[in-house]
Amino acid sequence: MIYPPDIRDLFVNMGLSHVLAASGFHVALLLGIIFWITRSLSPKKKLIIGIIILILYVGLTGIQPSILRASLMGTAILISQVLERKTNALGTLLLSAFLLLLFNPLWIWDLGFQLSFLATLRY
Repeated sequence: MIYPPDIRDLFVNMGLSHVLAASGFHVALLLGIIFWITRSLSPKKKLIIGIIILILYVGLTGIQPSILRASLMGTAILISQVLERKTNALGTLLLSAFLLLLFNPLWIWDLGFQLSFLATLRY
């Protein structure tokens, strides 16, 4: 998302520039809120609500590699709850990289794409 320079400067001066940067943390926070709100619902309903919210979030923030990576991994977590299976973090990360590069192969050179995957791979 592109913000006017004066707004960006205000956030930087206040030490809040991370608030403007859409990241995987925001997706995790969003999914945490969804899990908390829908804790009494069935996993299938959580999946439907979660996917709708993630699609809306991606639509609001724009198609960025870091947001798409986090959304794909969040969707994998939602699906794993429905299937009552554990998720393999590395496998999910590699699958999301594969799918994103199928969508846009030039993202392999995008620094945001690289840093998003490297930061996630570290954990």
